[in-house]
Amino acid sequence: MADRELTNNLIDGEQKNLPYDLESERALLALCLKNSSKLDAILKGRITEEDFYDARHKLIYNAISKLYVNSSNIDPYTVADYLRKEGTLNKAGNNEYVISLIDSYAVSANAD
Repeated sequence: MADRELTNNLIDGEQKNLPYDLESERALLALCLKNSSKLDAILKGRITEEDFYDARHKLIYNAISKLYVNSSNIDPYTVADYLRKEGTLNKAGNNEYVISLIDSYAVSANAD
């Protein structure tokens, strides 16, 4: 079997889709929104907005990151307000979607 080089989703010059799990993305965002004690580990770790497949999740994670850097309170309402001020709330799924992420918290509540 020929050796393959993986660079920026390219294998042998051909675009490949990396695996993704939208429920895992939602659970991570829910953890960020509900449990601020985990934010240091998450935001200072290796996770970036580019690790998210869903464009809405990228925008929401970016908002959480910006609020965190500014030492702002992080919850669904402050994140939605930040997105609204940035003009990206509709692209992020609107208020209802951001608030609905908390429903994924039960899945992420046991994450350590």
